Amino acid sequence: ASSGYDPAIGLGSINVATLAGNWINITHGFQGSQTTLAASYNGTPLPSNSVTIPHGQPVSVSVQVAREGTTGTPTGFVGLMAQGGNLPSVVGIASESIIGGNGTATAGPVNVNALPGGTSYNLVANFPGDGVFAASTSNVIPVTVTPENSTTTLQSFLLNADTLQITPNPVSVAYGDATNRFMIDANTAGMSGLIPTSGSVSFTENGKVLAQLPVIEGSGIAEFVNCFSASCLAPGQTHIITATYSGDGLSYSGSNSANNITFTVTKGIPRAGVVTPINAGFGVAFTLQAFIGTGIGTAVPTGTVQFLDGGAPLGAPVPITLSGRQVQASAQVVLSVLGTHGIQAQYSGDSIYNPTTSSPAAMMTVGPFGFAGNTTQTISPGQTATYQLSLNQTGGFSGQVGFVCSGGPAGSTCGVSPNPVVLGPATMSVPLTINVSNTAQARLLRQPLRELPVAFTAAMIMGLVLARKKPRQRLSIFMVALLITFVSSCGQGHNNAGSSGNVENFTLTLTGTSGANAGITSLTLKVAH
Repeated sequence: ASSGYDPAIGLGSINVATLAGNWINITHGFQGSQTTLAASYNGTPLPSNSVTIPHGQPVSVSVQVAREGTTGTPTGFVGLMAQGGNLPSVVGIASESIIGGNGTATAGPVNVNALPGGTSYNLVANFPGDGVFAASTSNVIPVTVTPENSTTTLQSFLLNADTLQITPNPVSVAYGDATNRFMIDANTAGMSGLIPTSGSVSFTENGKVLAQLPVIEGSGIAEFVNCFSASCLAPGQTHIITATYSGDGLSYSGSNSANNITFTVTKGIPRAGVVTPINAGFGVAFTLQAFIGTGIGTAVPTGTVQFLDGGAPLGAPVPITLSGRQVQASAQVVLSVLGTHGIQAQYSGDSIYNPTTSSPAAMMTVGPFGFAGNTTQTISPGQTATYQLSLNQTGGFSGQVGFVCSGGPAGSTCGVSPNPVVLGPATMSVPLTINVSNTAQARLLRQPLRELPVAFTAAMIMGLVLARKKPRQRLSIFMVALLITFVSSCGQGHNNAGSSGNVENFTLTLTGTSGANAGITSLTLKVAH
């Protein structure tokens, strides 16, 4: 509207008042333009009436843009378009710059080989204007472009989904392999070297269509991916794949693949997994479960699963079943060895899948029941030692448990109450009272035996003293014997469990049994004298 920078408006903004005020000062408006199109094929100018040429052949095109005014020369570019006839829409073909002087600018001549296939459509050039000269559209040249022949070539490769590494021309692939994707590309092209932008390719085997896939625009490629474009190809046989391009109906005719792809599908490589409890009761039945993964294979595996414990079979093989979308197998087993176990699931394989064995799953077996509580008591002779324990089930054990207590002082009794007890789902823990009594009588029974060495020593001393006639000899023998008697008496107090000072220690064994199952714990009894 006017030159200069207005701080209130900002650089590049339009001041409407200035624009309106200067409107009357405009001395000239847009000038008109005239666009002319000329084309020739094989050196012969195309007439104004329709002409037929094959797709992909070069056409020489020239465009002239002349002013319809008194000054200046049009600048910018012109666009070459195809429209009408049986074309589905206006097709842009080329854009060329125009240059010149004295009021006329030209583009070309240039060779254009991308005229689309179609019947009786118009070839036309358009000048969009340049700000001084108005837009204009050229004369039309009616043309018919017949489809050119095409070629279709197949290429196969493996794509590693993890590393994206490509292996060309593989000879085999495992059924349902989720990592290595077997792919076949159908590359379509015209005899001119141009690439189709539409149409479809049918991939076939022995006359059966496996998949019909579109040509990817801009690439001329239709891509078949095993197990994705169609069901996974069956294992145990060699497959020969061919392809047919349909053509696009305008620019390219259809074609059969010039080659085929031959490859073998081997048996699938499944993955086995096993689910175990963390702990299981010794001698108590529990459930193991195995799962068989088939990758992207759609065939349901058959066969059996053998559960293993450290490589040794656990029971007989069990058949696999399909539960929803999961392939699984389960079995009730019993572990008869306490400690850590490595459980595996070994799948037998079938006509489609190879055998496989899972990694070991660690679990523990524990006794079906055990004791908990205070296992040490200290009493004086004649007192009763009372232990308060509980019997607890593990691993879902159910049954009756009886008790035996042994190892107490001689003459003592050890009783358990209640005896027997019943454990089960509703009774997972039972309190027990263990009484050890009659310890006073036990000490009295052993007392003469403990004092026998002292009495025997005293008798020996008297005999030796009386046997000597000289007083000095009698005195010497008496002193030695007295020392021996003192040392002997200091060494008394040993028993079956040992002693410490004036405390006797006893170890009692409490055993609970139920059929072939057993639980054992030790009780410590200290008798302080």
